[in-house]
Amino acid sequence: MDWKSLKYEKKIVISKLVAEYNLFSTEVFPYTHCKARVWQEADGSYLALSNIEICDRKNNTTDGTSGYGNTEAEALDKLIRNLLELITDYEEKWGRALTDADYDYVEAEDF
Repeated sequence: MDWKSLKYEKKIVISKLVAEYNLFSTEVFPYTHCKARVWQEADGSYLALSNIEICDRKNNTTDGTSGYGNTEAEALDKLIRNLLELITDYEEKWGRALTDADYDYVEAEDF
């Protein structure tokens, strides 16, 4: 029996962690890096998430992003592009480059 075909009386969504990546950039990330994880959904699609969020301390909110795709690489690529776009949006909104204080890292068990 394949995990994608498991069915239950109650709705349970199963996804499988298929990859974890370290993303390094002295130009983009505080402390030079962040992590990305990619999950495969039962329908065969992929979801990528990072462990980094932008903090809007004024409004007491955080903002993260994701990437969806038909392959692991496509989901990872979309995540990175969406993350770069999110950073640019906040830099334009705030009129300055983001600093380490503008980011929060999500705990490993929460992403």
